[in-house]
Amino acid sequence: MVIKKSQTKIEKFGPGLIRDYPLPDNKIGVSYQEHSGRVPEKGWGMNTKCLELYYVIEGEAEIFIDDGHEKVEVGDLIVINPNQKSYLVAKNLKLLTITSPNWHEGQYKEVK
Repeated sequence: MVIKKSQTKIEKFGPGLIRDYPLPDNKIGVSYQEHSGRVPEKGWGMNTKCLELYYVIEGEAEIFIDDGHEKVEVGDLIVINPNQKSYLVAKNLKLLTITSPNWHEGQYKEVK
């Protein structure tokens, strides 16, 4: 199976973009993301269902997960478990994102 770029769905997320690749079932999700600035723009984000893996392709960011934070750069892998709150401050960040199960908007919430 090959999923062409032309088959993807582009979503705006704050100042960034997400290119979502349609997979045949909901066990896993894959997207390509570009971000600069704070994501989410305020507060914290939390996924209530997914294990989220973010592989840094380009750029850098500072990621805040629960009570910790760390600088990430090309080649680093970010792992966020379900119900962990997080945000990042990105500089020309490009990511490959894998989620299990597939991400959908109903799983996401913003936390103050």
